[in-house]
Amino acid sequence: MSWLQEDEFRRIEEEFKGQKVLDAGCGNKKIKSAIGADKIISPCVDVCCDLDHFPYPFKDSQFDLIVCRDVIEHVQNTINVITEFYRIIKPGGTLALLYPHYTYSIAYANPGHVRYFSALTFDRFNPYFKVSRRVVSLGKGIKNWLGLS
Repeated sequence: MSWLQEDEFRRIEEEFKGQKVLDAGCGNKKIKSAIGADKIISPCVDVCCDLDHFPYPFKDSQFDLIVCRDVIEHVQNTINVITEFYRIIKPGGTLALLYPHYTYSIAYANPGHVRYFSALTFDRFNPYFKVSRRVVSLGKGIKNWLGLS
């Protein structure tokens, strides 16, 4: 996870403290106090759940926040995943998606990536989700060039 991602997720942890949070596709690292869901078995996973199989084992309107870090580019049907997130998030809830931008070389480096996204891709899901904030993670070379590392 990059420096920006770490900072952003620390802020999210603080902002949503005491609320119901799902870390979808958490793998081996999950947001503190979140329910971790993943298809792999690890100490961080509370609910074994493949994001490509529907419906997810959660009630409607269950979560205040759904965090999906570096996972959405791996799923087979992005539209079904976003639709399922919409089902299980509370009205007015927050969906935090983190994914490599299609112009970033890492997007193509992983053969498990099945989709590529721009900063505007998820604007297409309005009115279901309102995009209120975008955070772009910069690769190490760009951070060095900008003098940020």
